[in-house]
Amino acid sequence: MAKAAALYLKATVVGLVGAVLFAALWMSAALWIPIWWQMWQTRDEGGGIGVSYVSSYLSSVNSGSILLAAIIGFALGFYWLARNRLSN
Repeated sequence: MAKAAALYLKATVVGLVGAVLFAALWMSAALWIPIWWQMWQTRDEGGGIGVSYVSSYLSSVNSGSILLAAIIGFALGFYWLARNRLSN
């Protein structure tokens, strides 16, 4: 019984770390990809970055999408550790 509890505690900790990492990755990607995309598209045209496009895209990244990324990260981290420990 104690071994199973320790397994779930470790899997929960790894899940929390996965949630933080996945949410941070999501926020970084949501911030930088639109900016890089606009820079790549306008580099040959000699124009500036379309600020309205970037700001409108960033306004769609809200706490709901970050929470979803954290839940996915938690589930993946928890499943990964539980699967590895149960198969051994």
